[in-house]
Amino acid sequence: MPKIKFDQIYETLKENIVNNRYPGNMLPREVELAEEFQCSRNTIHRAISCLNNEGYVQSIKGRGTIILQKLPHQEERFYIDLRSSGSIPSITQYHKADVTTSVMAFREMTASEEQSRLTGFDPGTEFYYLQRLRYLDNRPLLLDINYFRKDVVEGLNVNIAQHSIYDYIKNTLNKKILAARRIVRIKKADEKDHDYLELRDFDCVGVIYNYVYTDDGTLFEYTESHFVPDNFGFSEFVQY
Repeated sequence: MPKIKFDQIYETLKENIVNNRYPGNMLPREVELAEEFQCSRNTIHRAISCLNNEGYVQSIKGRGTIILQKLPHQEERFYIDLRSSGSIPSITQYHKADVTTSVMAFREMTASEEQSRLTGFDPGTEFYYLQRLRYLDNRPLLLDINYFRKDVVEGLNVNIAQHSIYDYIKNTLNKKILAARRIVRIKKADEKDHDYLELRDFDCVGVIYNYVYTDDGTLFEYTESHFVPDNFGFSEFVQY
């Protein structure tokens, strides 16, 4: 089933939940939803799994899918889901922000000893170096500094970088991404942060350090995502 169909179902279910359109705090059964949306039960199951992970519902064996009571309003404008692939999908999945990307730097380089210690790439590895400024609702709030191995993401160019590198990897190069290790820190803002981001009175940025692996275990990406601290929060739903 095309991805747009899944997205539409997921968004409709979420909207219905937020607007209290299901009586008794319960979702209809998967078979009923599949009939309503004219899709497979697997598609419905995937959508409910996403809603489970985000804390909108909780599936309980033998009882069905319970709708959880809404949380009070939170001050952060955007939440980052560390389990999502890439920096932008993890944000816009929840907020539908108007997102644009400007490629500030794009270079082909060879890893030095210092760059090897930073990225985990072996010295001498050829890679693409990018700086991409992300505007969310027309505000420069996120700066991605990317390092991609050339032998894995072959053919990368500015046009692709302006849209979705991960779509290019998965759908054009037909390569599988296995896993990522992510580390979050707060650090003093550097010159690039002050030049590009709307920091106002802040002298620090949040940084997500992202190490990503292909399905053969190759470390092919190192990314630093610098973000304005007061616009973002991290949300994780814990199931007992």
